[in-house]
Amino acid sequence: MQISSIVDIINGELQNSPFISFITDIKIDPKKVKQGDLFLVQNQDDIPLAIQNGAFAILHQIQSIQIIDPEIAWIYVQDIDYALICLMRYILTHHDLSIYHCDLVSQYLIQLYHNDFAHNVVILEENMFENIIALNSIQEHCFIFSSNKTLLEQIYPDFESFNTHT
Repeated sequence: MQISSIVDIINGELQNSPFISFITDIKIDPKKVKQGDLFLVQNQDDIPLAIQNGAFAILHQIQSIQIIDPEIAWIYVQDIDYALICLMRYILTHHDLSIYHCDLVSQYLIQLYHNDFAHNVVILEENMFENIIALNSIQEHCFIFSSNKTLLEQIYPDFESFNTHT
């Protein structure tokens, strides 16, 4: 994905003029960052390791951050949760998916058994960082479940209710 597209999608501010123009994946764990990844900053202390591991872009909400590698993209947002919602919405529009709101009991049962069909099922919870990672690796014809109706309204308003009564 082009860095300029990411900046536009999340209404971010590119803080430098990087040599890098694209990213290949999104990561939240600096130990798992590979060359070409966008690193989502949860802890400022993780940035050097993410860069050392090959991050091409750093997405953060730290106003007075020190740009320690000017060759990669440094993207500032005022609200990282909102930026992640925008990224999730963008990702979802590019796939053929079935998205359902379910109650907590159904979500729990799906979580218990989703390893049997993990490649087809994604469960969205409260942690926005984990959600973006889960959605970044979805495949076509995937089923997405969440008991968080507010989140679903923000990222995919055309979701359905998971009917547990027949």
